[in-house]
Amino acid sequence: MTQEEFTERMVQIANDGYGPESDHADADGLISEYLREQGLHEAMDAFEGMTKWYA
Repeated sequence: MTQEEFTERMVQIANDGYGPESDHADADGLISEYLREQGLHEAMDAFEGMTKWYA
């Protein structure tokens, strides 16, 4: 995905209004997808292996 597509999708997530936890989880997924497409597979494996904690 292009930077513009990434930004458009992130803004859409931010404006969806499903709630902070849901929005943050969706944003995490989008970030992971984008960074994997950029070749950062090992870094994303480490990130996705962490326990998630949302307030």
